[in-house]
Amino acid sequence: MLANGITRAYLILAYELFVLDMHDALQKEVIRRLKLRANFQGALHELFVASTMIKAGFELAFEDEKDRFQKHVEFRATHNFTGQEIGVEAKSKHRSNALGFESQATTRKNDTLNVKHLLIKAFKKQGDFIYAIFIDVNLPYSNQDRLWITQRPWTNEISDTLDDIQKELKYDREPFNIIIVSNHPHHYNTTNSPDTPSEMFSVISKKPKIPCTNNSILEAIHDAANTYGRVPNLFEEVRVQA
Repeated sequence: MLANGITRAYLILAYELFVLDMHDALQKEVIRRLKLRANFQGALHELFVASTMIKAGFELAFEDEKDRFQKHVEFRATHNFTGQEIGVEAKSKHRSNALGFESQATTRKNDTLNVKHLLIKAFKKQGDFIYAIFIDVNLPYSNQDRLWITQRPWTNEISDTLDDIQKELKYDREPFNIIIVSNHPHHYNTTNSPDTPSEMFSVISKKPKIPCTNNSILEAIHDAANTYGRVPNLFEEVRVQA
């Protein structure tokens, strides 16, 4: 039978916790934040980001978040095959009455991403490393994946937003290598109807500040992010034990 949004969200969360735990990357701090209503959304997105990087073939090294003297990305990741190190940042858009966030000042617009401020915050954390930024747009299902890439309003909005930021910050080389834009709208599907699909697309910089020596690892990140929600019937670890 087809699962509704609540059931799918629960199952996927459990699987992502499993993936991180099996790779010694599940932090007690993330578990603590998942239990707090005000921190749940950010922690949930970070779990998706961390599990995506593991699936893409990376080993994770988390930053010291208690160090307030300098800006930190969420974590560094080293590709197991090439040895390439990447800085990874995760940002999730708050919208009123979604995922426990309540605010009269923040409206939930169903037609625009409105993530310029999140991208600017992420760009300011760019350092001397290849840089991957994950943006969760937190919107109801748009059905945009059925459109050609040039017809998708979200894709065009991100492109226009990046142009605006470039004019505002006046940089010559882009402060990112890849931006992964994702939407996992399970929490908008609270009825007994089948859950709607998730959506994602990526922007790979043509002129990054720190060039990547092997763009195939960026493609691997995109491919791994696109596997979100595919929970296997049999885990590799289970087959080994058997």
